[in-house]
Amino acid sequence: MDDFSFLAISNNLETNVSLLQKSLDRAVDTLTRIGMSIDPDKCNLMRFTWRRSDTCPVLKTKLYGAPLTILPPPTIHWLGFHLDRKLTFTHHVNLLSKKGHATVSGLKVLGNTIKGISPSNLQLLYKTVVIPAITYGSQLWFNPKKPYKRLIKKLEQVQHRALI
Repeated sequence: MDDFSFLAISNNLETNVSLLQKSLDRAVDTLTRIGMSIDPDKCNLMRFTWRRSDTCPVLKTKLYGAPLTILPPPTIHWLGFHLDRKLTFTHHVNLLSKKGHATVSGLKVLGNTIKGISPSNLQLLYKTVVIPAITYGSQLWFNPKKPYKRLIKKLEQVQHRALI
């Protein structure tokens, strides 16, 4: 088993922490009964909010009898997505943009003018490799009615470099 999460929704931060603690305790008990365990180094805690003043709490608990403090990271990586506290997706798109630039650099090597592949094959590679890589997860953040222009601009820069 890999990558599971607990979700707590309430109007009170302390209630959320309490609900998460109970969920963690139940999961540890269940996993112990079937001979599985949780890796404490892979435990993360993220509180999603748009409020500027709200902070993500520290969760202090015990895991298998040992004290464990789960600190909130700036971003959390889950199922290929990089999620920040305010769900801006800036970090996610920045990483995809870097990946796209690196892939375009590789295509540039393949398409040199002396012994490179044809422009039509370069175009095919761009469509099948670069576009899926830079648009991964765009369904989460792209809204056609209110586009995030700063995120789109990052991806357009990759496309522009590929066109050149």
